[in-house]
Amino acid sequence: MIPRLLRARWAGAILLTFIACATVLLLPADSSASNATNPADWPQIGLTLVAQGIYNPSAIAYAPDGSGRLFIAATNGRIWFIRSNDSTPHQFVNINEQYQGRRLFGLAFSPNYASDGSFYVHYLDGPTSQVVVARYFVSPEDPDVANPSSHQEVLRVPQTAFLHSGGQLAFGPDGYLYIAVGDGDFDNDPENDAQNTGNMLGSILRIDVSQPPQAADRVSAPLAGTLSTVAYLPLVGHSRGFTYNVPASNPFVGMPGRAPEIWAYGLRNPWRFSFDRLTGDLYIADVGQSRREEINFQLAASVGGQNYGWRVMEGTLCFDPANCDPGPYVPPVAEYGHSAGNCAVIGGEVYRGAAYPMLQGIYVYGDHCTGRIWGLRRTGLVWQTQELAVTGFRLSDIGDDADGNIYVTDFDNGQIYKVVAQ
Repeated sequence: MIPRLLRARWAGAILLTFIACATVLLLPADSSASNATNPADWPQIGLTLVAQGIYNPSAIAYAPDGSGRLFIAATNGRIWFIRSNDSTPHQFVNINEQYQGRRLFGLAFSPNYASDGSFYVHYLDGPTSQVVVARYFVSPEDPDVANPSSHQEVLRVPQTAFLHSGGQLAFGPDGYLYIAVGDGDFDNDPENDAQNTGNMLGSILRIDVSQPPQAADRVSAPLAGTLSTVAYLPLVGHSRGFTYNVPASNPFVGMPGRAPEIWAYGLRNPWRFSFDRLTGDLYIADVGQSRREEINFQLAASVGGQNYGWRVMEGTLCFDPANCDPGPYVPPVAEYGHSAGNCAVIGGEVYRGAAYPMLQGIYVYGDHCTGRIWGLRRTGLVWQTQELAVTGFRLSDIGDDADGNIYVTDFDNGQIYKVVAQ
């Protein structure tokens, strides 16, 4: 399912699986990303198995509650967690328990999770082929179990096809919820939705969900909108009864004909993005069409509104039209082609753990089809990339835990690995 949704090239069947050892021996690095440097200047990495038996894992997240649990979402709607001293996956919730057909792609916990118990999911609603962001709550009786009946839709985005839905959710340093939405169309974005700021497709959205419903409403009124509008735009409401606030500082607020939820646009399928927890900078891994996979970068001080170019640009190459002016578009800071089997970029986290100083400040990303893993860093004004590993995995996510350690998911084998320096 992930390859179909990322690249729209496969038929969606489950790919062949293979067996990996607990510690993976990585093949020699063979740089194929832009601005490659001397491999000797980069750390060597390995991968250590920390969990297995999770069918088609799609996203990694952690709850900011001091529990040390690592949560793993799977496309079948189940969310699992593991503890640092126990590799056995424990089911947290199944969002398909009551309603079938939700393909789960993203997971983010409220910054106030320890007190409000809320978390958010990004899924493709099968019956409607629409992108949905929904809120859930942990059970007040058991911190290891969430209540599937507490489902509350927050946002729903119509799209032309069931492809290129994005998938990432993350709370930014500003406390707002950022949402990745793809161009929602077939290959080549024939309706040019990613350049149309009148809809929310091909964009990173930014909304405010800082005042979730009270505990008494969590089950009894799953679709009731109760967010405050103080100091924000009028509450955004939809036919299904869900609501959210749009921050007044969003770049298209007050502009007729433009979607005020948009923070940045011109993206094809931003499957993964992440914030550097130290600097607040934003990294966006955007899955390309046929020639380029790209990493886009946005400084923490940005006021939003960036146009990353799709479908006029694919990476630094003109796409449609074949001859174009790249001037109006923000170019990627790194890109790579589809040689040697590469097909779809999988972002990506900046390492901010304490165990491996040589990894500090390096953004780790990979490719879905080959399992190659790269590092990206900036020295002054120069961006450098270097291939760090070739795993052979079908990578579906690269995420981190509360301590800044980085993990990767093997989609085919249902395994989770921790990145270690050697």
